[in-house]
Amino acid sequence: MPYQESSFTESTSPFPRPARDYRWASWALLALVTFSATTAIIASVRLHRHANTRNHITQELTAIETQATAHAGVVWRGLTMLLAKEQMLFIQVRGEEQQGRINLFNRIEALQEIEKQGGVLNQKLGFSPSAELLKELDDRTLAFLGDVQGTFALMDLSTQQVRRRLRYHDMKFADFKESLSKIKVRDDQIAAAAANIANGVTVLASGITLLTATLFVFRLGRLRIQRDRALRHQALHDPLTNLPNRRQFQQRFNALTPDQRQNVAILFVDLDGFKRVNDSYGHQTGDQLLVTTVSRIGACLGPNDILSRQGGDEFILLVKSDPVRVADQIQKTLAPPFTLDQKEVFISASIGILPNVGSLTADQAAQRADIAMYAAKQAGKAQAMVFADHMLKGAPQRLALE
Repeated sequence: MPYQESSFTESTSPFPRPARDYRWASWALLALVTFSATTAIIASVRLHRHANTRNHITQELTAIETQATAHAGVVWRGLTMLLAKEQMLFIQVRGEEQQGRINLFNRIEALQEIEKQGGVLNQKLGFSPSAELLKELDDRTLAFLGDVQGTFALMDLSTQQVRRRLRYHDMKFADFKESLSKIKVRDDQIAAAAANIANGVTVLASGITLLTATLFVFRLGRLRIQRDRALRHQALHDPLTNLPNRRQFQQRFNALTPDQRQNVAILFVDLDGFKRVNDSYGHQTGDQLLVTTVSRIGACLGPNDILSRQGGDEFILLVKSDPVRVADQIQKTLAPPFTLDQKEVFISASIGILPNVGSLTADQAAQRADIAMYAAKQAGKAQAMVFADHMLKGAPQRLALE
């Protein structure tokens, strides 16, 4: 794993500017596509239902035509009964005609109601309103059934008159049948047009639905990636300063090759006077001070140096340049006052230096730099102290005393 680089710049604002978030745009696109798919599906269902209704009407028209044909045949049976002087049978046939006439009236009225209900959608499909055809059917139905009924009223016809009616009487059935055929042809055309458009809309809806599912899965994947990145970032960074935390410092330290370790030093920095500022002005001001301090310390580092926060007001640095020179630059850059909420505060730093990490682990190197930092504090603060081996001897006793 190569040595990782980091860089720091002074910011006019103590807190980093949040990144612009465009997640709402992807959700808006997903909502738009979902709405389009839903609309297309509803339109497809409506068109298929309309086509089925038109097919039902044509089937009903065929059934009505069959029934009307049988009804017309009742007339010939009645006239035959008159011709044969079978008055009782004629009366029975006449009752059959009356019942059949009522059934035909009811079926045609129900058919007209169904036909009127799809008028708006028929016009959207490019077909003119059916009012004239329905009016024509109504007129010819009355003429046909009225003529049939009138025929049965003539019970006193002579044999010659009955024969003449059998030869020439048509009861306007042809006109009635023609009206049925016109409506049937029109509804067949409407059903075909609605079915074709519905099939196209169904294909479109399927495509949009597939696109919606793809976008949804893609969005979920993006959210998972973003969540994983955020969790990894939180696990390896300090939430206040956004610096690498102790865990990331150890990872970067362990990634150093033996050759890199020969040129790497550790600096342990503890801020002098930070607790006094934090207690006097509050934690918000203390947080602003920490962020601004990070900017100043970062300006003293090279592009390959690493600055991490150990916790509280303690920082640990992994530097490749001269550690004593870096420590001196840090002391100088922290000397000017910090202006926070129109208040000037002063802090300094006690710095422990481990000039060479050698074969030490991250914890061992940090411990030695920390011991050197405490030695700098005992020496009067606001200074740097280089670690020496003899400092290890008194460390347990000092800890026990504290």
